[in-house]
Amino acid sequence: MPKIRTILFIDEKDDVYASYFAAQLQARGHHVIFWEPSKAATTQMRHREDGCMEFVQAQQVVVPAAVDVVWFRSFARLGTTPPTARAAAHAVKDMLLDALRLNCSILWLNDTRKAALASLRTQVQRLGHQCGFRVPRTIATNDPMRVRAFFNECDGQLVAKSFTQTWLGFTRAETCQVK
Repeated sequence: MPKIRTILFIDEKDDVYASYFAAQLQARGHHVIFWEPSKAATTQMRHREDGCMEFVQAQQVVVPAAVDVVWFRSFARLGTTPPTARAAAHAVKDMLLDALRLNCSILWLNDTRKAALASLRTQVQRLGHQCGFRVPRTIATNDPMRVRAFFNECDGQLVAKSFTQTWLGFTRAETCQVK
């Protein structure tokens, strides 16, 4: 029988994927704890008699020294924290992450530092090129004229990520057909 592990989900309980995997792990006997970023401002931090820190949130107790696995998805909902509590919420999040990183034996799924590095597109593209991948021409801009010129240079053969409903006169559905 595999070792029973303590698995910390840093995610919201209403996240479908996290909840599904948490239920599967609990069914196999693992101890699952959720720490919800949207409730960071309500987290209490305490020092235990054994010298360890513990983070208490909605009757869930996280003792970083006792965590075996961290499942990290997103801190996106920290942005929904009221502005008056946002600084405190970020401070608690940072303290929790620092305490978890002191435990060198933790297995991280989606480590926050690696996720941040992966989001740096130019570095990822350079690394891909160094590894022998074909990296397509790329443009990152908010200037519609530069985007239109790039679109024409590529004869419309491109992949685009838009933050608005329309992009260069295309609707979102039509943008999916631009290759």
